[in-house]
Amino acid sequence: MNYNFFLLSLFLGSAALASIEISAVSEKAAMQTFTDTPQQSPLERLMCVESGAAAAGGMDLVSYRQPGGPVLGAVEYSVQIMGETYIFADRLNLDTFKADPQRYLPAYAGFCAMSLALGSVTCPDVMNFKIEEDRLLFFEVTGFTNGKSLWETDPMGFRARADSNYKRLDTP
Repeated sequence: MNYNFFLLSLFLGSAALASIEISAVSEKAAMQTFTDTPQQSPLERLMCVESGAAAAGGMDLVSYRQPGGPVLGAVEYSVQIMGETYIFADRLNLDTFKADPQRYLPAYAGFCAMSLALGSVTCPDVMNFKIEEDRLLFFEVTGFTNGKSLWETDPMGFRARADSNYKRLDTP
């Protein structure tokens, strides 16, 4: 079985697919539906944030790097970046964010890093995260598979694919 198809089937929560031997013909047909290119256009990227809602699920982005974090933000400590509103737990975290927003903004505009590596754009669970090489990564949980756990099987490889796919997503 092709390794990429195996990973895709695990990520999609199809444990049955992983345990069934797939013929070369059906594997080829299945792989034709899988692509490394994100399926969504840049105009569809705001789907994870409802109109008027805070980005990152209302979580304080600075708190992801603090003991006891992450925590919910409070609307009185907010800032708008690239059309999205981020909220923070207190004035100190808001000021910390304003001093270096690129350090605290989630990688891949807050989309699931693993899904992006596999060629799609999905909204993550903002409580399923990892700080990797000083970047905040969010991951989706689908079926029986945790995107973060899958990512950790090949972080360098998946990061390269996610980076490449994200660049294509941002290019019209």
